[in-house]
Amino acid sequence: MKIKTQAGLEYLLTYGWALVLIVTLVGAVVFVMGTPTGETTFYSLDPTKIMLKSGTLTDGTAEIKLQNATGGQITITNFSGMGNDCEINGQGEGEIRITAGGEISIVCQNVSNEELAQGLEIAYENYAGLQKTVAITATEPTATPGRIDLALGEACTAASECQSGFCEDNVCCETECGGECQFCNATGTCVNRSEGDSTECSACFSCQGGSCQANVGLLEGAAATALGCETGSQECRYCDNGTCGFYPSGKHGCSGTCQGCNASGNCAACVGAEMVTDPDFDNPGAWVTGDNWWISNGLALYSTNESGHNDLEQDGIPFQAGKSYRAITVVDYFSAEDPDTSLKVCIPEPAGCGALIKNEGTYTQYITASAAMNLLELEAESFEASGFDIEIESISVKECTC
Repeated sequence: MKIKTQAGLEYLLTYGWALVLIVTLVGAVVFVMGTPTGETTFYSLDPTKIMLKSGTLTDGTAEIKLQNATGGQITITNFSGMGNDCEINGQGEGEIRITAGGEISIVCQNVSNEELAQGLEIAYENYAGLQKTVAITATEPTATPGRIDLALGEACTAASECQSGFCEDNVCCETECGGECQFCNATGTCVNRSEGDSTECSACFSCQGGSCQANVGLLEGAAATALGCETGSQECRYCDNGTCGFYPSGKHGCSGTCQGCNASGNCAACVGAEMVTDPDFDNPGAWVTGDNWWISNGLALYSTNESGHNDLEQDGIPFQAGKSYRAITVVDYFSAEDPDTSLKVCIPEPAGCGALIKNEGTYTQYITASAAMNLLELEAESFEASGFDIEIESISVKECTC
């Protein structure tokens, strides 16, 4: 027993210092990883708006006092960080209103070192209705790289670059500009945008009396586009008392004969139903064939070696005087030795005829009827006794409805 006791004493004398060191290190680790205490300095990362007045940390309880320096009432909408056991002015949740110059008292309990390092973030709505955030941290902020303390009116990209602490519309400004209808001018002063300015407003709204208001009355075309209306063709758009829309029919601003707004609000051909019976020449009985005309295998054919003019006609089409019609003629073959030889579409002849056709192709023509008549004519005309041959695939005629 004496030998064992002596051996134990020798062991402690030999290795005891190591055991003391281990216990000391473990204690230090526990202290660092556990609940912080002692003197701690807190910082506001936006002191020109939320100013830090004091801050203490005792046995894991942080007590921080801030002051609203924005110049107007703010509403705190959310706060997070430093654990989940924080209150602002005695409230743990919900909106908290702070008057201009009012105090913000924050108490966070059971704060660990890790949570302390993360800091606290406060989200608030300022007096102009803009959403802002500010961070409260126990880590001293480093100098902002490139900080140049710009004067009022100088160009900026961040508030930290300006002496005033406000960068509005990329200009150092004396205050924060409120709402879409204010901007910072070249002297660094917030001013109202001009009446009718829609730069920052929603579509069909413009600045009126310093705020975005619905446009009063009806604006069409380019005026509606200028207020942000975008759907459809510009010619078909409108802005009506704060609402953008488009006309689904009618001429409106669409240019050209037989062009108007369609169901998608775009300028397009506006025509009625097909007026020609048998437009594809499948039924010879629907046509009256003059000399040298005949219909075969879905084609209207004409061939002659004589001068003169001959017509292919269809009766019973109700053309109205002064009305415009769209005629589309598809010519598969056209051969003539006389350069003055031509084909023309008339509804009715002579004044209501389209331009002369002298080659193969698809021809879209807009023809205004010179008189009320029920006759459609395709007139082939040559002035010399020479070869003249035509093959027509189809003829379509529709009334312009706009």
